[in-house]
Amino acid sequence: MNVINNELLIINNNILFFNQAIHVKTERPSPKLELTCPHCCRNFGTKHLLHQHIAGVHIGMRPYTCQICGYATAVASSLKLHQRSHSGEKPFSCDECGFRTADHNTLR
Repeated sequence: MNVINNELLIINNNILFFNQAIHVKTERPSPKLELTCPHCCRNFGTKHLLHQHIAGVHIGMRPYTCQICGYATAVASSLKLHQRSHSGEKPFSCDECGFRTADHNTLR
């Protein structure tokens, strides 16, 4: 992170206003991934994630469907996040500025 002045700074080659910077995730070392998909050689840290990937990407199993628009996914939490795009629900907020978001991963 490079500070340009009191209002602007650079993070990951992006110039941001300072109040935006508190919402930018910083780079973290990736966990060691040991399980490899036999179809595409992508690596996963748990059997559950590997099986979920194979079912959704390679087999096409998407049992979770949005009743509003028909969006389908292999992951229940992805459907829940998608449904918030219809409802406008933003249950997560920044303690420092009050910024609200539907996805907790947006906040660091």
